[in-house]
Amino acid sequence: MRRIFVQSLWLLPCIAPVLDAQGRWTLHATASAPQGRTGFQMTTDIRRGVAVMFGGFAGARLNDTWEWNGSAWIQRSPITSPPPRDQYAMAYDLLRGVTLLFGGMGFGDTWQYDGATWTQRTPMVSPSARCCSHMAFDVRRGRMVLFGGYDSNRGLLDDTWEWDGTNWTQVRLSNQPSPRCCGSMVYDMARGVCVLFGGTTTLTTDTDETWEYDGASWTLRAPPVRPAARRGGNCLAYDARRGRCVLFGGGRGISGNPSFQDTWEWDGAFWVERSSAARPTARFLQGMSYLWNSNEVLMFGGYEPSNIHRFTDTWTYTATNTAQCERYGAGCAGTGGTPNLDRTNGGPWLGLPFTMRSGSLPRAGAAALFLGSSNKAWGAVPLPLKLDSIGMTNCGLLAGPDVVVPASIVSGNVDWLMAIPNVASLVGFQFFAQAFVFDGGANTFGATLSNGLAATVGDA
Repeated sequence: MRRIFVQSLWLLPCIAPVLDAQGRWTLHATASAPQGRTGFQMTTDIRRGVAVMFGGFAGARLNDTWEWNGSAWIQRSPITSPPPRDQYAMAYDLLRGVTLLFGGMGFGDTWQYDGATWTQRTPMVSPSARCCSHMAFDVRRGRMVLFGGYDSNRGLLDDTWEWDGTNWTQVRLSNQPSPRCCGSMVYDMARGVCVLFGGTTTLTTDTDETWEYDGASWTLRAPPVRPAARRGGNCLAYDARRGRCVLFGGGRGISGNPSFQDTWEWDGAFWVERSSAARPTARFLQGMSYLWNSNEVLMFGGYEPSNIHRFTDTWTYTATNTAQCERYGAGCAGTGGTPNLDRTNGGPWLGLPFTMRSGSLPRAGAAALFLGSSNKAWGAVPLPLKLDSIGMTNCGLLAGPDVVVPASIVSGNVDWLMAIPNVASLVGFQFFAQAFVFDGGANTFGATLSNGLAATVGDA
């Protein structure tokens, strides 16, 4: 397929104001902190505005309850608590206003925490005892979702369960992830799916798969670039303000050695690795959660096997200037179908290549990419502009063609490769694109147009 290189200096006269710095990790100095531990979970009680952490392993199993209020750790003293445990599943039930905990090494019980005390629930039906399972709350359907884990009697599991506040129900599906444990799962509110990444599929073999569950089926996603295979439990959090799943660290193999020190973001289509001048040291088995009050990802503790060290540090992650790219409007039908325009990689990111592809075109011929700084007006001409009057029936101009980049169609497709300059002031700049396709058999004018793309440059 032919790729057309778009020289992007046309963006420079339209630069946006300089915005905040790139995604960054911040270490918090705390007067006191929980004991260093591994194999615990952390979630955020959205109604009370605190992150909740329970138990874990610190040479022995723990059952203490801690809360992070945005500036300090506070140990709580509930009258009743679950027995000491690690490697359990925990998530916040927004509908019922409680933190739900299930299982752990040697356990198959269900507990909930309302901010004052822990209460054991006694459902008529329950998943088998297991550890290292994956759990997230489906806000759209009001259900807690539990997948997989490890049962000492049955081995790795691939079952899906849902909690309705009273009982557990097994959901039997024809397509689902293979048996696994020790991955990480969160709920993507923007897209209404539970996102499951990584884990171990044979106890000694880790996976780099990304799966999504919408309440009806599991779907394996196949992004072109993704984090390396890993395990590590609670190493994924959902940034609700930016609509991104944030991943940090994790480990490989039973010992977790080597451990990772990388930060990745999943936008529902692509994984993108983010860089930060300061960042936590490599680790796995840490706890992560999203703080709604401050729009930050919180991380505590974890383990670095090469140093045999359990961390007691508290970090937050923020990334204001994320790249955005969304389709809008609709194309008009041609002889190859309705032309479409979409990105083929994550971005657009500062200093990195960004590729847009148009498909469903005639097998050969010519096309052009319209690039503009607005989708509301092109000079004095308001957009979108209907083009029926010139013979392009049901076609509309969706992006101002400030720059026109011609290309040859090869096998019904065209790629336009855009080089985003590494100029800090471009962060936050928005541009619009639409593909124009010469197609003699489409209409009396002999051309069609694709949908539009609205893109915002993010920092790398």
